[in-house]
Amino acid sequence: KISCKITGLTKQLDEVNWKKSDDSPITSGQDDFIIDTGDYNDGSQTTALTVPGALNKAGSTYTCLVTSEEWAVEDKSAIVMLDVFTLTPTAREVTTEVDQKLTCSISGLTPNEPAAVVTWTDPNDVIVPLSDEGYSISQGTVDSTGTQVAELTITPVKLGTLAV
Repeated sequence: KISCKITGLTKQLDEVNWKKSDDSPITSGQDDFIIDTGDYNDGSQTTALTVPGALNKAGSTYTCLVTSEEWAVEDKSAIVMLDVFTLTPTAREVTTEVDQKLTCSISGLTPNEPAAVVTWTDPNDVIVPLSDEGYSISQGTVDSTGTQVAELTITPVKLGTLAV
């Protein structure tokens, strides 16, 4: 998920759109993109674009376009870079008798801003679904130091199916 924060407003934006790097428009709900136009709050509005996993590529850019009759601007744009990080885990031996918790600590984020979206994958590189009762996922929040701690807890039953 990437976002664009517009400040200096006195009311809700009239229109919010997003474009891909090739300048093609993005439609919310199409190709698994989700656009959240955001709500006006205390002089600002933050719009967010959820990018489908298959398109989460390092260095991808998207353009946020806003229209505001208040400021007499149409399709004022800002380019937003999608940051993608890949972590290489260290091999560990664990017991399958109790829950196991994996922690991902991310620093260098903007303090108290929306959290980064952490996607966990299983040993076969399949994204861990939120609907799987064998897993419990906490995205965490960004604290005042710009650090976010996301956690994945795996139950003993699920661990038994992942054991090599």
